[in-house]
Amino acid sequence: MSARFAAAGGELALAAALSLLAFGLSLAIDGRRLRELPSASRRRGVRALLLALACGSLFLLATQPLHRATARAGEVLLLTSGASPRDLAAAARAGVPAWAVPPAAGEPAVPAGARLLPDTATLLRSHPGTRALQVAGHGLAPWELRELPVPLRAAPRPSLPFGVSRVTWPRRLALGEALTVGGTVAGVPASGGVARLSGAAVGATSTSLAPGEAPFELRVTPRGAGHHTLELRVQAPGVPPRIETVDVEVVRQPQPAVFWLEQAPSAEGREMKRWLAETGGPFAWRAQLSRGISRDDAVGVPPLPRGPLALATLARFDLVVVDPRALGGLGAGERTALAAAVREEGVGLLLRAGDSPAPSALGVTFPVRPLPGGGELAARLDWGGERSASLALPARELVASPSLVPIAGDRAGRLLAAWQPLGAGALGATLVDGTWRWVLEGHAADHRRYWRETITAVARPTVATPRWSAATGPLLVGLPAELAIRSKGVRPATSVLAPSGTVVELPPREDADEAERWGVTFWPRDPGWHRIGEGDAAAWFHVAPADRWTTWRLAARHDATAARELAPPPPPEGAVALPSSPTPLPRWPFFLVLLLAFGALWADEVFGRFDARPASAS
Repeated sequence: MSARFAAAGGELALAAALSLLAFGLSLAIDGRRLRELPSASRRRGVRALLLALACGSLFLLATQPLHRATARAGEVLLLTSGASPRDLAAAARAGVPAWAVPPAAGEPAVPAGARLLPDTATLLRSHPGTRALQVAGHGLAPWELRELPVPLRAAPRPSLPFGVSRVTWPRRLALGEALTVGGTVAGVPASGGVARLSGAAVGATSTSLAPGEAPFELRVTPRGAGHHTLELRVQAPGVPPRIETVDVEVVRQPQPAVFWLEQAPSAEGREMKRWLAETGGPFAWRAQLSRGISRDDAVGVPPLPRGPLALATLARFDLVVVDPRALGGLGAGERTALAAAVREEGVGLLLRAGDSPAPSALGVTFPVRPLPGGGELAARLDWGGERSASLALPARELVASPSLVPIAGDRAGRLLAAWQPLGAGALGATLVDGTWRWVLEGHAADHRRYWRETITAVARPTVATPRWSAATGPLLVGLPAELAIRSKGVRPATSVLAPSGTVVELPPREDADEAERWGVTFWPRDPGWHRIGEGDAAAWFHVAPADRWTTWRLAARHDATAARELAPPPPPEGAVALPSSPTPLPRWPFFLVLLLAFGALWADEVFGRFDARPASAS
């Protein structure tokens, strides 16, 4: 018997009593006929009672009265995308109620014949007695699990289809920074595959994929500021390719002004000038040509005044990069101005050690230790899991001390660049030289990264404008996007401009742990570029259509469901009474009574007429 016609014990007893009453009346009529003890008045009374019973049954069939039903506690099977008919059949054999949530666009379907819920929240509203949950298929997303505060047990999850299962990239870059897209591709066949990142602003780069679950990393440098959408394509023989969209906003951020001071023009200085000119970084260059004659150059800053360097000139810059010979060639007044710029104005000073055995500046010496064996060191800078291309350097290292803050080191742990505070500014020294060779060898990204991190560490810090930021990874139509900003003392503007021109006002929430951090949750409705905030705090982000990033969405469901299974919600405090709700009485008992009443009336009519003919003849 299906659940639609199941009744509680009290309802069955009522239906049985009414059925027995109708059946007993019919037997009484037939017995009276057989015993030939008719009574006209008694017969009319019984017929009236049967008619009343039939009319009452018809009325109850039409109105279907309600009663208060208490929910029964139990376990429910929830079928999600990727669940198989075997899951549904196993639940039916075990007597476990089974429901299904409709799959999102592009995801595998649920088994045919499963009862669909509009969403996960409907499950507990419709079945408040649910105390445990079985989940079959790829699982539930984090926001869906928040609607189900019950213990969860997940069946073995199906394999992920071919596609990008995990991915991350920075959504905003400063002009000149490299974009790194890294992640994992699931379902790569035994023949392997290829991941390719391309776009009008970056050209193209690719990497091979190993069979199974293959990690990948792609790095490009966008050319020009603006909003760029790139194509991430993964393909393998025998499976359809997967094409996704990667978005990045490239902005012109205020960069530290750099003053490059050296004894003679060098390839290192020329490469720095070219790079900073491309990215809009302020740069000035002074190189000695001969005694008393120097060549000055400037990009993005006013020309250097002729003559000795003064404090006013040096204070215009955030970082001064100098080699030992140029530093030794400064006059006494210039050295005094340089010391004041560092100690009083907060300017950073970076000493390119060159071949100096003990680089020093402004009374501070950086001890250097030669490496055993001497000769040349093929250094590969270590950037926390990533390494640069090899660079030939003298075989030596800086001697570490508690006062030094590391800037760069190689994979063997040797300290190659460091800095320390000095007054209001900072003083640094680096053994890394000749980085222009990276550019000639096709590793310009290593050159940019090294100098970007070095300049950031030593230069006078600039006050960054708070800006909105979106979570790394894909953003899709119909899925929540978490946006955040740091704003001290001022409630930020939280309006979102959609591609259609619609402006959505979102309620901001202040972080409970960080008072300066604000966040909003935005549910996009349209694909395309969106803007949140106003003025300098505004940020742009791209929303993909709802049917994209299918493998990534399924992998997120796997992770969220596994995390809930390992850390279930706490049980409610105290005894929780099961809720009761008005529930319609089933119709089948009333229909049975109606059928029996009509049967008894028909029997009385037929047998009564048959028995009446001999009586009238006599």
